[in-house]
Amino acid sequence: MSAEELQIVENILEGFLNPEKKVRDQAQIKFNELSNNFAALIFCLSKVIQESSKLQNKTFACVALRKLVEVKASEIGNPKWEKIDLQLKETIKLNLLTALVNNTQNSLNSKICDTICTVASNIYELEEKWDDLIKYLVNNFSADYNVNTAEHVENSLNILSQIYLMNYDEFHKSSNLFIECFKKYFATDNLSLRTKTISCISEMISSTEKKHLKVYRQFSMNILETILKCADNPKEENNVTIFLF
Repeated sequence: MSAEELQIVENILEGFLNPEKKVRDQAQIKFNELSNNFAALIFCLSKVIQESSKLQNKTFACVALRKLVEVKASEIGNPKWEKIDLQLKETIKLNLLTALVNNTQNSLNSKICDTICTVASNIYELEEKWDDLIKYLVNNFSADYNVNTAEHVENSLNILSQIYLMNYDEFHKSSNLFIECFKKYFATDNLSLRTKTISCISEMISSTEKKHLKVYRQFSMNILETILKCADNPKEENNVTIFLF
């Protein structure tokens, strides 16, 4: 994709945010035209997420891509995603992972993670593979936790909590690694990390066979302590709400 073509897509995304209705309508028409070639549009959006220098364009591209490939409750995978050429799928997946690895804007992390998880839901429901995503997660959990790895660890917790059930057999192989990491994360004073760890544990427990649940009991006091600390910290009030409900 040339720089000129990428700019055309970005201009359309910017048009959606324009205060003038005429400009927004024109952007919608152009976007609908691009939608006629679903595969090309998904690729373009993944490229914007990876390469754009504008946060609002990256954000809008994440939202648009997720909406386009979301899987309906009555479907096993999005039929339009299923028809995309395998090589192009690989490129789209690479663009998204590269965008996450290279991202420097904290507010965008969760949006890219959510987009990756929506794509992953198609991949696993259609029994395709995303080996590089597994590798990304395992490598981050295997690395020492420090200021340089903190962001990637939190992104990995976010992703794992959303897709653990989708690929249970594969992730269960690394369950011992995850457990040891959770111990390290609870030993830190980083409430953001600890709350993401709790969310991840919660999803894993709901997906795990009963005979494998005993190992998670050791985190009961860590979870309670984290909830109490969040309750004392106004910045973490939203996390307390999530835990309680």
